[in-house]
Amino acid sequence: MRIQFDVGSASLRPGSEAFLDGIAKILTEEKQYSLTIEGHTDASGVYARNMELSMARANAVRDVLMQKYGLEGSRLTAVGKGPSQPLNGASPRDPSNRRVQFELKG
Repeated sequence: MRIQFDVGSASLRPGSEAFLDGIAKILTEEKQYSLTIEGHTDASGVYARNMELSMARANAVRDVLMQKYGLEGSRLTAVGKGPSQPLNGASPRDPSNRRVQFELKG
């Protein structure tokens, strides 16, 4: 599962909220679950900036889950991965690499 972003941006794209509604519903109904939110970037630009941006993307999603849906921060872990794990390794600057992915634990 993932949410994609524009180049250089940590702002959620329109349409992301419907996806987050589903994530929030699961976490609201299943209190034993926690969620790791992984922010990723493509390989464009400076590595250090991409690490910051990936963390900002993960935190943006975490903030929405806490503020809009009232989920406890202790159940949400934000992690920045930068460009280290591209979806499309053959094309490191591919837009699909700019994303947030989720790992549900419980």
